[in-house]
Amino acid sequence: MRMLKRSGVWVGLLILLLAACGRQQTGQTTAPSVVITAPVAGQQIPQGTEITIIAAAADNQGVTKIEVGVDGVLLGVFENPAPAATVPFEARQTWTAAQPGPHAVMAVAYNTAGVASAPAAVNITVVESGGAPSPTTAPTTAAGPPPTPTWTPIAVSSPSPAVVPAVTAPPTVAPPTATSPPAAKATATRAPSGGGSSRPAAPGPITDFEKFGKWKRGDQPNGTFTQSAEQAHSGAYAGKLAYNFPTGGNDFVVFLHTFPLGGRPNRVSAWVYGDGRKHYLNIWIKDAKGETWQFTMGQVKHTGWQQMDAWIDPTAPWPAGHIDGPSNGAVDYPIDFRALVLDDVPDSFAGSGAIYIDDLSCAQASPPPPTPTPTTPPSAPAPVVSFRADATTLSAGSCTRLRWDVENVREVYLDGQGV
Repeated sequence: MRMLKRSGVWVGLLILLLAACGRQQTGQTTAPSVVITAPVAGQQIPQGTEITIIAAAADNQGVTKIEVGVDGVLLGVFENPAPAATVPFEARQTWTAAQPGPHAVMAVAYNTAGVASAPAAVNITVVESGGAPSPTTAPTTAAGPPPTPTWTPIAVSSPSPAVVPAVTAPPTVAPPTATSPPAAKATATRAPSGGGSSRPAAPGPITDFEKFGKWKRGDQPNGTFTQSAEQAHSGAYAGKLAYNFPTGGNDFVVFLHTFPLGGRPNRVSAWVYGDGRKHYLNIWIKDAKGETWQFTMGQVKHTGWQQMDAWIDPTAPWPAGHIDGPSNGAVDYPIDFRALVLDDVPDSFAGSGAIYIDDLSCAQASPPPPTPTPTTPPSAPAPVVSFRADATTLSAGSCTRLRWDVENVREVYLDGQGV
């Protein structure tokens, strides 16, 4: 759930910060500057909402990484693949506002000399459902002093030719693809691995596959689902779904694991390393009335990592629909995540392959607008022509009268002349 992005939006702001601190001086080793641009200080966030934390940094020698955390707990480390002097670097980290009350969002940047910035911090408040809406601008009152991060710094505070990270994650061995953004290394606290029987208070992470748990295959022996370090969107592991669809009929495979979901989530998301085969990736949800529903994340048309979403909507068309249990036409909360399903497309497909799934989560979010149904303009009615003559047999030099009636005709011609 992490993205790396460079942006020129903060060039002016960050260069001004550098100049104010005297960091343009040749050969001087100073700390980089870092600011948090989202969320804003004082913002109120509804409980269960997923937000994106954005931190931007620059330095007169170049920024090598940004650490992002909440309440002193490190969420992610974002490494700059090409540090350059005074060129800003931006990090984006998603976080679900699960616990009501005040929270401190923090970021620390490091430069090529290994020097860490002072932590940037903004104070926000998570409000229970029905609380005050989020302001669109920062309040005018000054925030208190930023809290001190409690995570272990990854870089030393002075240049060193051999900097050893305090905590590291095995590198992802994914080959570079056009659709695969570079994955950030998660080097500290990550989303819970899940698998417990207790129900969370609000929507949020389901599992990150670091602790794999017990997944059970359904009745169809068409594949395996295992913990794998071959690909990982974050952390060290993902779930590898290896499939083998042997027939030219409708083949699918189901992997079952129950995760109680908190709140009233209407979206289940996962990062999927696709193989471009266009098979449907679906999920099963079991509701409070014992109904099992299927909802789809869509066809896996991509290669590399991409986030896919399944919207919990009982009115959605196939492949969504009721699977098992009593049916009242509604999803009754609370609900449990029940299974991952891969269904072949087309049904005539026969073959094998593998996809990887990581960072499974749920959220209560605004659904995307429906895709408008294309309308066919009404066709023009066919023309109707009735042509006749008073006398149809004529002698040389005699005349007759021509008559016609037309409908849905714009013009009438006789011997090439308009009449």
